[in-house]
Amino acid sequence: MKILNTTLPDVILAELTAHQDARGIFKELYRGSGPYTTDHGLSFSQDNFSSSNKGVLRGMHVQTPNLQGKLVSCLHGAIFDVVVDVRPESATFGRSESFLLTGENHRQLYVPEGFLHGFLALEGPSLVHYKTTREFEPVGDRTVHWADPELGIEWPTEGLDLIISAKDEAGMSFADFRREIGA
Repeated sequence: MKILNTTLPDVILAELTAHQDARGIFKELYRGSGPYTTDHGLSFSQDNFSSSNKGVLRGMHVQTPNLQGKLVSCLHGAIFDVVVDVRPESATFGRSESFLLTGENHRQLYVPEGFLHGFLALEGPSLVHYKTTREFEPVGDRTVHWADPELGIEWPTEGLDLIISAKDEAGMSFADFRREIGA
């Protein structure tokens, strides 16, 4: 595993080691004694999987007050993955960063607790696996509108027919979210 640079503190982008031969590919997504646990003190309590058709946009989501960290891997296809720092005390509050995760580039993203997270499927189907540091709690689920101008996320939507859930289309403004968390 090789750790790559990101611009936001605590966000970790890793390039996993993939072993390929005539049978296919093998890669280790997580090891309890690996760097996420030993170097960063993380523990995970839930695994999730999604399959998204080309053009599906999921986000921007966060759990509050019981924050979740997420370890995201794209197993097949390609996603444009976005994080936004919403930790009120952070020097990078409100800043976003995006990453391309694909089945072929073997990259994995750790999204820390206190970050909005979402992704756009650039290919279909895109298969995404992610581990979370806390179990999902519906009462704490918050959605900020993916296209809120204050976030300034430049989604690569050209040539895509977007498919967005009613929940994500009805996401609150970032200004309303900031008021809710007292930031």
